[in-house]
Amino acid sequence: MLRDVKITVIGESDSGNPFEAPDRTVTNAVGSLEDSGEHILVSFEETDEESGQVLKTTLRFNGDMLEVTRRGLLESVLTFKRDERWESAYETPYGSFLMATRTGHFEKVENEDKINLHVGYDMEINNDFVSKNKTFIEIEFI
Repeated sequence: MLRDVKITVIGESDSGNPFEAPDRTVTNAVGSLEDSGEHILVSFEETDEESGQVLKTTLRFNGDMLEVTRRGLLESVLTFKRDERWESAYETPYGSFLMATRTGHFEKVENEDKINLHVGYDMEINNDFVSKNKTFIEIEFI
């Protein structure tokens, strides 16, 4: 069954550099949710502030895994599963990089009104540590 949802994504990224403040982003969007029984699929669109391009984001998750696919000018897929490291090619306007996530925390809390996801992970680019990250996702049924 397809349902309308309001999505809030809060991302925090800390490079560990004491001279830099952690980076924080907030995305609010309206989209759709479909529950296949095997996994939940949430789709929404947003506009990239720098380029003005429309980005199509898909969140596919179940009890212990989250896959984030972003499509627009370029495409990227990031996978998060507790205590696992996942690699993927991450496309940018400057070329493709080997991106890896090492997930230390994954939590899904669901009730009749909303679903909350919390993911804590380390990010690597070309096998070098880049940052410690936290992502909070709230999916509210409309």
